[in-house]
Amino acid sequence: MGWATLSVAFATTLSVFWPSAATGTLKNVIAVSLIIILSFINYFGIRIVEYINNIVTISKILPLIVFIVLGLFFVNSENFNISAYSTHSGLWAAIVLVFYAFAGFESLVIVAGDIENPKRNLPIALLISMGIVSLIYILTQVVAIGTLGEALKGSPTPVADAAKSFLGEFGLLLVTIGSLISIGGVNLAYSFNTPRVGVALAEEGILPKMIAKKSKYDTPYIAIIITALLAIPLVLTGTFVKLAMISVVSRFAQYIPTSLAIIVLRKREVKTNFKLPFGIAIPTIATILSIYFLSKASIEQLVWGLGGLILAMPLYFLFKYTS
Repeated sequence: MGWATLSVAFATTLSVFWPSAATGTLKNVIAVSLIIILSFINYFGIRIVEYINNIVTISKILPLIVFIVLGLFFVNSENFNISAYSTHSGLWAAIVLVFYAFAGFESLVIVAGDIENPKRNLPIALLISMGIVSLIYILTQVVAIGTLGEALKGSPTPVADAAKSFLGEFGLLLVTIGSLISIGGVNLAYSFNTPRVGVALAEEGILPKMIAKKSKYDTPYIAIIITALLAIPLVLTGTFVKLAMISVVSRFAQYIPTSLAIIVLRKREVKTNFKLPFGIAIPTIATILSIYFLSKASIEQLVWGLGGLILAMPLYFLFKYTS
């Protein structure tokens, strides 16, 4: 779901240069093509993925830094007047999209086997990365709201439009290219991480062993193919906003048992190098908020977001029992 959502996001961002890219057949062609291309790149090995990812990381941060540093000089404090916004009807959609922007931090755990001393370094890496990302997101929002004001809510590409408002066409071009590189980079990460989740499940006997088979490039080619084939139909189901909301619903359903597991492990006094502060307060609050946000979802979002999990449960127990 996450990969399909970001493939559509790439097409949506491309609409700044190519307006028809955000909708209809062209949107589907672009998103599906991206999935196929990245699957081929992933097939030929991790070194290609690492090389591209290093370039992407630098290329996507620089435009945001320029946007933030220059944009702060053009912020209008009057645009932060909450009373100026007449309705709260879109609050749920806004919260979901904000949450989606932070989703994906858990993917760092997937590469724990390649991290030196993961018991110590992984929690530190998670906290530092989330702190830096949060700061960048907050400052980006400050500049976007401060420069566009109420016009922000009608923009499909708000950061690009905000950059255009104080940097002209150069700002639009800079941020849009940076966004395309950034979204392309996250797509690349999904193309790498998602198949390896299937491999881990196959190695544990939860999925068929054949999914873990490797190519001559030492890549899980069957898992890559299956992941692409599952992502492509999801691309065809809707817009970025729709897919993002469905993706968040499915994530909330996964975060609830994760939060509850912390409470159980804390009571069992499991030894670990990192201990979450404030006892069970944080996982309890996380569980309550996840349930609350799920209650705000529409029937369609719940069906799409939870349907896959419900359908997969019998298969999970079947493969676990037979193994």
